[in-house]
Amino acid sequence: LPAFFVAAPARRLGCAIVRAIMIACLTRRVARAYPRPLTRLYVRLRFLIINRRMLAALMQHIPAEGVLVNLGCGFGLFDLFFALAYPHKRIFGCDLSRTRIESARAARDRLGLRNSDFDVQDLCAPEVPIPACDQILVLDILHHLPPEAQNRLIAKAAEALRPGGRLVVKDIHRGAPFRLAFTWLLDKLMTRGEPTHYFSEESLRKRLQEAGFTVEMLRLPSLLPFPHVLAVAVRRE
Repeated sequence: LPAFFVAAPARRLGCAIVRAIMIACLTRRVARAYPRPLTRLYVRLRFLIINRRMLAALMQHIPAEGVLVNLGCGFGLFDLFFALAYPHKRIFGCDLSRTRIESARAARDRLGLRNSDFDVQDLCAPEVPIPACDQILVLDILHHLPPEAQNRLIAKAAEALRPGGRLVVKDIHRGAPFRLAFTWLLDKLMTRGEPTHYFSEESLRKRLQEAGFTVEMLRLPSLLPFPHVLAVAVRRE
């Protein structure tokens, strides 16, 4: 075979291996930065659910520069992951829980990061604007909101994003009944019975398009029984 037929797949394989090693190293660093054992365990479990292949997919759609806002950041593990991976990026994470925000700040300080900030805010509230930014990340948040709040959050994201900016939504779709049932049970256990509001891929795509986005929908592979879907929504110029 000509050399270029062999070299291109080899380069792709080499890049994939290097990326997997980098992601594994970064997730370990992030997990070790949390001082409390239970928080470290939670962070490791989240990185098991949002696994290396999913993180690689997210990295393909979140550029290395610009301002990223993470809505409902929790303990800030994904903010810290991207802050380590992209040192020239500015990252702002917000969450309702003061305890989780304090944990995120403590882990950030232990990592010595200066490109990430965390604050206790409810950016889903109608009266609280999302700051102007280049990307917005929403990980497993929408299905915890009622439909009207989901639509309001999507509209606010469209207002906050600069032209060409990206809204990246990772959530659960209704297309796999067994996987959805497993997810529903876990959600009930984790939230102590709070209501969930799952939606179809087509419903999410339609609402994003109506809000002024060009949308790409991706199924995310997982060894665990979660029906993951990723929506990459680019704000139209």
